[in-house]
Amino acid sequence: MNDDTYIEHQIAMHQLFARWRASSDVFERHFVEDGIISPPEWIKAPLRVLFLLKETNDYEKSITALIRDVVTTQRKSALWRRPTFHNIGRWAHGLAYGTDGGDEDFRMASRNRRRALLSCAVINLKKTTGGRAATVAVEQAAARDAAFLREQIGLVNPEIVVCGGTFNSVRQHLFPGLVKVADLVYAGGHRLFIKAQHPAYVREREQMFRDVVGSYHRYRTLTR
Repeated sequence: MNDDTYIEHQIAMHQLFARWRASSDVFERHFVEDGIISPPEWIKAPLRVLFLLKETNDYEKSITALIRDVVTTQRKSALWRRPTFHNIGRWAHGLAYGTDGGDEDFRMASRNRRRALLSCAVINLKKTTGGRAATVAVEQAAARDAAFLREQIGLVNPEIVVCGGTFNSVRQHLFPGLVKVADLVYAGGHRLFIKAQHPAYVREREQMFRDVVGSYHRYRTLTR
């Protein structure tokens, strides 16, 4: 994606969001925009990674604008109080620059986790905010908005989609033809999908990192 292509992408994304908002009265109060976090970093990223999540936690504005702002200005934010974006940053760095998902990959990813967020994309299945615990509303949103979500993912055009606690919904409503090609790794069209725990999941962060990053690099090693 070059600069001209990205301008076309932005126009198409704005048009998509306009149609999406108009499709249901559930978006009357707010619509949480998401997608590519930092266009310049995405364009030069060695690996285009999209994180497909459930919903924002009590945040009604653009989640990508928030992430971009807090990373580039290094200001304090509630974003860092929960493990979600710390883990996403680690996973993004490990997928792009790691070798095996081991201890050294984890240490490097931890050091670079905040900056690594700028080179990835984030999409929520549900475009309205929720609380700490996602409910059946996320599943309903995935079913209702499946066509819009597929279009948005197509516009972002990632090489890898990490399904953070969303894999079952994605496979049921968005991409039912996904085929398992390795442990936690699935293929669909010209991209890979990784089945992951939600990054806010209370579990050892090292193990979650090994699951996501290690599974991908083992698959790449086998297919070289």
